[in-house]
Amino acid sequence: MNIAQNFALCASLCLASAMLPGAAFGSNLDFKLDNETSANITSFYVSLDSASDWGDPINNGATGAGDTNDITFQSDASGDSCYYDFKMVFDSGVTAHLYNINLCAATKIEVDDIDNGQAKYTVTYLTDEN
Repeated sequence: MNIAQNFALCASLCLASAMLPGAAFGSNLDFKLDNETSANITSFYVSLDSASDWGDPINNGATGAGDTNDITFQSDASGDSCYYDFKMVFDSGVTAHLYNINLCAATKIEVDDIDNGQAKYTVTYLTDEN
């Protein structure tokens, strides 16, 4: 392989790795929210794990019982943290929390049940998918 071919290969690999979900820039934090509970999620809050308040619910966070929703948002300019906390408010009156979720690598969060404000959930990460 000559120098031009090596350069082209290196440039292609670098470009491809930069386009992967959860790449070093960490700005795309989209994931699927799978609500397997019997109640509708009426409000969904996302906050950096280091934040002291929840702020406003995200616009596209409401997810019906048994439905899957694409949660799309970009990280803010406050840093490159990957770890976020969630607050979910259900139409049953229950509020549940998930803590310290790595959204740079998560592709799906499945909420299975809620017990005393604690959600039973499963997170699917990039390495878990085939």
